[in-house]
Amino acid sequence: TGEERPLSPNALYVKQVPFYPQTQYQCGPASLATVLNYWGRHVTPEQIAQEIYRPGMKGTLSLDLWQYAKAQDFQASVRQGSWEFLETQVSRERPIIAFLNLGFRQVPLGHFLVVVGVDPEDKSVIAYSGVEKNQRIPFDRFKKAWEKTNYWSLLIEPQPSPDEGA
Repeated sequence: TGEERPLSPNALYVKQVPFYPQTQYQCGPASLATVLNYWGRHVTPEQIAQEIYRPGMKGTLSLDLWQYAKAQDFQASVRQGSWEFLETQVSRERPIIAFLNLGFRQVPLGHFLVVVGVDPEDKSVIAYSGVEKNQRIPFDRFKKAWEKTNYWSLLIEPQPSPDEGA
């Protein structure tokens, strides 16, 4: 568990992101519920899990998170993330779902979390992970687990309204 330190003046942080602590093996549905509720779609991790959780594998596929968001009429795109990508999205007030491998390449242990902030002063990521809100993770440690998933990131946004761009 990371310590709760105040953010530096240069930190970027998405405010008012709801927090859904995950229950066992439910990091995917909890992460998805966090982001969808942020954008105003009222859905619980339990409702999402009923549709996408795979008991046989004790988890959720990244593809299922993407498909669920699309089915809820959101723009959802899988991206290859980086520090700069996280900075850009957080500065635009967009929380990001990241997929980490906390195990090894041969014995993976996948984990979804929601990046809600970055602090360039100590190069750390601020995330909602498991049962911990605002967990500060040094980017070097985050990157080691993230690179094993090819920096998998899911960007979810509302569809643009018909008025936009008119």
